[in-house]
Amino acid sequence: MLYILDNPERDKLIWIVGGVYELAKPEFNYAFEELSKLGLVEKSYLPRLGGRECQGPNYRMITKSSDDVLRLAAEAPDYVLMTEAAQQPLQVYLRLRGRIAEKRGYMVLSGTFEGSLGWYPDYWRKWQHANGDGGISFSMPTWDNTIIFPGGRQDPEIVKLEEAYPPALFQERFGAVPCPPSTLVFPEFDWDKHTIVGLTPDDWGDFWGSVELAIDPGYYAPYAVLAVQRIGDAVFVLDEIYRTNTLGEDMIRIAKDRPWWPFVKGGVIDIGARKHDSNQSQIEVWEELGGLALRSQFVHITDGITRYKSFLQSPGFADVTRTGLKGARIYFDRDNCPHSIAEHGKYKYRDVRDDRPVNEEPIDRDNHAVKALWYYLVDVFGYVPSLSLNLPQYAPRYPRRRRMYA
Repeated sequence: MLYILDNPERDKLIWIVGGVYELAKPEFNYAFEELSKLGLVEKSYLPRLGGRECQGPNYRMITKSSDDVLRLAAEAPDYVLMTEAAQQPLQVYLRLRGRIAEKRGYMVLSGTFEGSLGWYPDYWRKWQHANGDGGISFSMPTWDNTIIFPGGRQDPEIVKLEEAYPPALFQERFGAVPCPPSTLVFPEFDWDKHTIVGLTPDDWGDFWGSVELAIDPGYYAPYAVLAVQRIGDAVFVLDEIYRTNTLGEDMIRIAKDRPWWPFVKGGVIDIGARKHDSNQSQIEVWEELGGLALRSQFVHITDGITRYKSFLQSPGFADVTRTGLKGARIYFDRDNCPHSIAEHGKYKYRDVRDDRPVNEEPIDRDNHAVKALWYYLVDVFGYVPSLSLNLPQYAPRYPRRRRMYA
């Protein structure tokens, strides 16, 4: 509304985008009702099903469905409202972000977190701080709508909802606070504590020393290459290359174009990189094309998780003078490492059920960057000498039944 009223001399194209047309309709209806009261609707097309459109003296507002990303085309919009953003894939956001670039337009994302996993809560956390996207995020709890809930936080209906929902789910669904699920492998990860604002090439060539790579090869699964520096007991993840359907040769070419490549002295890779298929092993590829002699050793998943948790849980001891550090032992560049950061909110154990033992390992996905890091941490710092960390107890919930064979 305010965008339409501002600068009335300029014509504006407004998109309201939902996963399906029905999810875009409520926001359209709210705006249409207010514009009608102001006498700013000259034409309208309001079918019961499908897209809606209205026009006024200086604007055209239409609804769009993102079920087919390629349809988000035609004339570039000046303003985009992405409704129930968490229910739409990241590629839709990226497509819309590209569409507003032509006119230097604006974009608003709205909706609940839908489980605190995925790109939407990740961007919400990222935009809570200074960022390269120029994004700003904020939350509006349900009870801030005092027209529907006149009692605010203490409205009787809100109190009833709080009693009916588990605390974390209530805070997420109605308090607009993302709450990570209890099954996360690394719940210790803290965005504020473990991420810092982007580093510049000048930092790498001056304040910072040599760079090492932490690598978890893949192809159909993501191939993760992390640029890492160690200062004292602290580890800094400066940058990531995170690709699917990409060969090691291509990852090396990408790495050589990064500003930190001249400072790379070595690195660590998954022991599986020693294997030979019909061609060279990944270790041999990196040595031949990248000139790097990568180290590798077998690291059991439990040992890797334990070592990684020790860095997330421990206070920092590094003698560093850079401003903005928050006493941690591992830091991620907030702008350069989105996939590495996101994995901490996705890598998890299976849901606990009565018919399932609790000694199962985590689900083997969304863990490629963190695996690369625990290979590096074990290589550089060794194994954790004590199992005093907060790891799940690996004991069966029920005794196993003896199998009988005839």
